Amino acid sequence: MPTGTKHGYWRSICKKYIQEQRAEDWRYLLKIGRTETFLNVIDQKFYEKEYSVPMEEYGVNEELKAKDPMAWIQRYNQVRAQIKERLQQEMEDFCAGNVNLFKEARNDK
Repeated sequence: MPTGTKHGYWRSICKKYIQEQRAEDWRYLLKIGRTETFLNVIDQKFYEKEYSVPMEEYGVNEELKAKDPMAWIQRYNQVRAQIKERLQQEMEDFCAGNVNLFKEARNDK
């Protein structure tokens, strides 16, 4: 399984979400110099979640691919979109909770 990249999908979605919806948290991450670390963790975690879903459970399998490649592509794209939609909310919740962990760790010192 490939790993997330510096400019990965989940990284950019998280960055946009925090900048627009949680601007105070974004400023805090900038202030403590942890934006790159935070975004890399998000990208890696959600990339792995996205691609760990067994596509066979959704009928996207080698049999369909051999029988009807166009149907396989359509089904694959539909399933991938559903997974991304489901993970979007999970990612927003994860981002919010984990910025708070940075804050709590700094307050404990």
